[in-house]
Amino acid sequence: MIRSFSVLLFLFFTSPSLYSQQLTNLGHIEKYAETTPWEKIYLHTDKPHYSLNDTIWIKVYAILDKGELQSQHSPTVPLYLELIDLNSKEVKEKVNIKLNQGLGSGDMILPESLEPGVYTLRAYSNWSRNFGEAAFFHKDLWIGNREEVLLPALSNPLHELHVDFFPEGGNLVAGFETKVGFKALGKEGLGEALIGHLIENETDTLAYFESNQLGMGSFSFTPKKGGNYSVLARSASSDWLSFGFPAVMEAGVSLSLDPQIAEELIGIQVRSTDENKMAGLHLIGVSKGRTVYQTSFDLVDGNWEIQIDKENFYPGITQFTLMDDKQIPLAERLVYFHPFAQTQSSFMSDKAVYDPKEYVQMEILLTDEFDLPISGNFSISVTDAYQVQHDRHANNIYSHFQLSSEIKGPIEQPFYYFNPENVNAEQDLDDLMLTQGWRKFVWASNNQLAELPEYHFEDGLTISGQVASLKRKPEQEPQLLTMMISGTMGVPEVIEGEVDKNGGFAFSGLNYMDSVAVFLQAYSERQKRSGETVQLKFNEVSFNEYKSPEFQERPLLLDLACEQFVDQEDYLVEISEANNMMEQFLLSQEVELGEVTVRGMRSNRKLDPRTIQYRDNPEGQLIVTPDLYRYDNIYDLIRGRFAGVEVRGVVGGLEGGGPIVIMRNGVISGPASGNPTIGSASFFINGVPVNSQTAANLLVPEIERIDVLLSLSRTSIFGDQGRGGVINILTKSGNPESSQVLIDPKEGMGNALLLTKGYAPLRQFYTPPQVPELESPISIDYRSTVFWNPFVQVGEDGKAYIEFLLTDGSPEIQVELQGVSDLGEPVYAVHKFKVRER
Repeated sequence: MIRSFSVLLFLFFTSPSLYSQQLTNLGHIEKYAETTPWEKIYLHTDKPHYSLNDTIWIKVYAILDKGELQSQHSPTVPLYLELIDLNSKEVKEKVNIKLNQGLGSGDMILPESLEPGVYTLRAYSNWSRNFGEAAFFHKDLWIGNREEVLLPALSNPLHELHVDFFPEGGNLVAGFETKVGFKALGKEGLGEALIGHLIENETDTLAYFESNQLGMGSFSFTPKKGGNYSVLARSASSDWLSFGFPAVMEAGVSLSLDPQIAEELIGIQVRSTDENKMAGLHLIGVSKGRTVYQTSFDLVDGNWEIQIDKENFYPGITQFTLMDDKQIPLAERLVYFHPFAQTQSSFMSDKAVYDPKEYVQMEILLTDEFDLPISGNFSISVTDAYQVQHDRHANNIYSHFQLSSEIKGPIEQPFYYFNPENVNAEQDLDDLMLTQGWRKFVWASNNQLAELPEYHFEDGLTISGQVASLKRKPEQEPQLLTMMISGTMGVPEVIEGEVDKNGGFAFSGLNYMDSVAVFLQAYSERQKRSGETVQLKFNEVSFNEYKSPEFQERPLLLDLACEQFVDQEDYLVEISEANNMMEQFLLSQEVELGEVTVRGMRSNRKLDPRTIQYRDNPEGQLIVTPDLYRYDNIYDLIRGRFAGVEVRGVVGGLEGGGPIVIMRNGVISGPASGNPTIGSASFFINGVPVNSQTAANLLVPEIERIDVLLSLSRTSIFGDQGRGGVINILTKSGNPESSQVLIDPKEGMGNALLLTKGYAPLRQFYTPPQVPELESPISIDYRSTVFWNPFVQVGEDGKAYIEFLLTDGSPEIQVELQGVSDLGEPVYAVHKFKVRER
């Protein structure tokens, strides 16, 4: 798996003319890799498609290429995930994943408002924004029943078959036989198989060619001086069409590489008819941010040839660049060097055959090509393979880290090029190299090395903003800051700082989970004659709104025409009927009330979006007036004011850990309850759920009013969070119609409130018990994701053990393992087995 670096050095000492030429550009390559390393991000999700109201379970892997054979863990801590609707191009859901040494996990609960359709799961870090969307991770998936999914329309669709041609090295030079790669795209921007003819002077057919299933291929011919060439081609969905062809240079330089000249060798040939390009030429090979090959030479009779052992190169892509004596690039070629072998895996179960609803105990063994054990950190997804239809050539962690993350533009079916069953994989991969550009180091970057990257690696979340005077000018007088935010253990964290000379501020490296409220106060201190220090807050505070990077349209890498399985349709019908029965059972437990219309003074008022769940009609309400500002917190404020709401204890009390709220004589809630079970009261700020400690930290003068909901008819819309009652705190700064609220302007000076999301809380994948509980509703377990474990540690013996409960169905089960070994290599393995029918 790992080649000796000392072998690579052998090449450098076999070219005595190399150092005399003083290739100054080479030092920039290593410097570029060190100062601007390429970050690779990959998301392993539990399945490739989802139903409405489903949950996406996610494991994150992030590594850095810094010019070394072994990749490093990315130092990024916050990773930003977005679910983007490809029809509207809107971000429908956001999740922040906390990484530790390049690893992290979380989940994304799909919003109830989602419509069936095609979406993209996009992931990026602050650092990857330096390179644009090409460095982001994208995964296209469909949500909803497959028959309901409509493909999004491209904003700039291709009206007919489109074919591009790529001469090897970049040039067609008269008199030199040249390989030409081609790529055909259909109307949807994806590869389309074709056949074609190369035509000379519109009459003579020189060559016949055909593509692979992905619309790519290559052919060779010798262009003539003054020759006029075109192509006639067609696909299954198009008639014969004529296409232009690259122009022929009368004099120039040609670079040809043959990775298949021999099993262990690569052949390189340089030819020139340009008298000024015969001597002092340089050939440089760059891989993983390192110069892995370099030599200088002169042409003899316009020709130079060499054969090199493939073992001298890193596995993966090497960029070969031919330069003249002034170190100006003349030609370029990408070559892919295959690794020795992929990881070998074996899955051993405790039983040969399983029945539905049985426990499976499985041992997994990972070894390399020398049968040595592989250790590392992995994630495992077990799915019902009849419900979850997997494309065996879809992108996985192996194809992504080895190929997709290195190439400009999306790649269709990337694992197709690594499938051991594909006998044409090596040739197909070389054709791909002919038609693609490398997204890593480009020689033009030499002039940009002095520029520092705009975005840096983040060691935590960031909250930033601006402090301005009442005239909305940056505050000239030094302003001190105090920020209060809920910590990971529910204890408020207080951070102090000050603004810069322009009134800006930024708190970085923050660590908070889930939805929180952030309180910020800006002030200046002055000393009275008596020596007493007072705080002055004659300014306004605003937070910077985080803006997602602009989404760039790309070809949709999604295959909805998945292969069908034997008896699959009957099985899916059975699942659909069982789900419908369960929905009807749940609906039967609900009581539908008759429609009641109440008209009054407030009927024409615009509905407050913070109260839309209960249509701004609470059962209890308290308007916070200045005479109530004397109360310290929300608990003291509501004590004894609402029927059915009882508050016991005080904030900061030593006994019981804090106040206790009992609603409708129900379950105790609050910090002292220890476990906010179903039935507990829930706190909301401006309609956003928060924990009780965050609510206690809210300053009373910042509160506009308090809404209390007690009955199930009002709180059922909040789901589990509303079963014990809801206290919704509406703040002055959160009011969308703030101009209608009568507030003393001085009360809000220097204060600001921000409701924001921290890291996604870690939740454990839920598996129903083998024997249903007595009072649980009768249902059949037809989960499509049977088991999910994002952190499976494989030890030095290469073994891991998993245990999971099968569902009630009788499907085919697919076990998928993905991850990164301790040596930084991607690992992908799949195992399938059948379950007996009931």
